[in-house]
Amino acid sequence: MRLATLPGRARLPVGRLLCAYGTIIAFNACDGLSSSLVSPFLDAAGFLPTAIGALVAAQGVASLGSRLPAGALYHARRARVLTWLALLAQAGAVAAYPLAADALQFGAARVVAGLALGLGTTVNFALFTELLPPTGAGRLRAVGVYLGCQSAGYAIGNFLSGVAADALGYAPAFWLAAAFPLLALPLPQRPPAPPAESGGAAPKSVVAMRPAPAWPARLRAYREPELGLMIALAFSMLFLYNLVNTFFPLFALGIGLSLSQVGVFRGLQSLANAITRPFTGELARQLGYRRMGHLGLAASVALTAALPWFQLFEVYVGVFLLLGLTRGAALVSNSLSAVELVERRGLPRGIVAGLLNAAQDGGNIAGPVVGGLVVASLGVGTTLHLLPLAMGVLYLVAVVGVALGGAGAACADEAESRA
Repeated sequence: MRLATLPGRARLPVGRLLCAYGTIIAFNACDGLSSSLVSPFLDAAGFLPTAIGALVAAQGVASLGSRLPAGALYHARRARVLTWLALLAQAGAVAAYPLAADALQFGAARVVAGLALGLGTTVNFALFTELLPPTGAGRLRAVGVYLGCQSAGYAIGNFLSGVAADALGYAPAFWLAAAFPLLALPLPQRPPAPPAESGGAAPKSVVAMRPAPAWPARLRAYREPELGLMIALAFSMLFLYNLVNTFFPLFALGIGLSLSQVGVFRGLQSLANAITRPFTGELARQLGYRRMGHLGLAASVALTAALPWFQLFEVYVGVFLLLGLTRGAALVSNSLSAVELVERRGLPRGIVAGLLNAAQDGGNIAGPVVGGLVVASLGVGTTLHLLPLAMGVLYLVAVVGVALGGAGAACADEAESRA
């Protein structure tokens, strides 16, 4: 594959990068289209809200459980085979949704879909990072485009979900979702061969040459106050996102909106998220990463809690656009804040990245499960009012705790330096 020069004086394998972008779009388009329809499909089949929440969350649990094994399995030579397996497993599991005879079979299909999504997205991102140069503006732009493609995949799936369900029915809509990973099977590529060093010696991996962090440094990551706040923000944003994804369609159908309209709302949210991600970094740097995260969460809490008040299609269009913008801004600023923390404190990158990913998966699980329990007692509208406000209060408690923890850590450092 011929290398091309992109802005930022970085030489990037453009064709291979495009394949990585296309692969993540396919994974997320399938997940976005199918996940949009799971809760209304189960509701139409007569499942209770608690069961709906548990079955929706089953995919998040499986995805969380697959990430560390996927990282351990990853090797550049195996990346293409692992990605093919994940694409085929996701397609088969989603295609089986309408064929499930009971909750156990449906839950098993959700688990397989979650394992496939976790494996495929982890391997694809790891391979993507191998294609990037170590420094340069081209690297940053390529990462921004990758983040945008993640949301673009969901935007495609969300836009299609309601239209497909209304026009074709649930079963054909799920089978349409399963077509995306099948169409992406030609995309996974082998990574480019590393350039030979002078003298014919094979180049050593930069990662292999870098000594592993000492155990005290690894353990220090778990008690870093700022990291605790980043984990709280990641969990809170994904909790709100999946609460809305799971139960807003039921609320919308109850007030006379169609699945096609719900698909438009969710598609616009993902589209706004995709547009925001590549361009948020500079604004977050100027405003402050932590401040941007606080504002993004506060806006998401307020907009989500107000959803039951707005019962007009035109109003929801604006609300979901704002939800996409605020979610993208908060999550990008949180990621950049984590990068800055790693550099400033010398924390292990793997642990920090793993904790943030685990926090997001935790939000994916808790949103549907907790939402289902509350919906069963209070109804969908009241749940959409109260749970976001409760999450905002919990996040405020975390902020205060981090502030106190940071003050205590500063005092301890000062005492240690005097000693």
